[in-house]
Amino acid sequence: MSTFPSVQAVEAWITPQLGDYADDFDIDAIVSDIRSTLPAGQSLNDLPLDDLNAILQAHDISARG
Repeated sequence: MSTFPSVQAVEAWITPQLGDYADDFDIDAIVSDIRSTLPAGQSLNDLPLDDLNAILQAHDISARG
């Protein structure tokens, strides 16, 4: 059994946090980065805020034309 959160669990966790701005982000890339950053066995809520902000900033597609 995997000790990492599932793709669906990460997506369900991050999308509501982005709210109306979710379409401005590459959700698949965010999910992938969160899953690779989060140590095994830790909760999504244990992800350091600085790490989360860096991931979100890296995948903000709103400014891409």
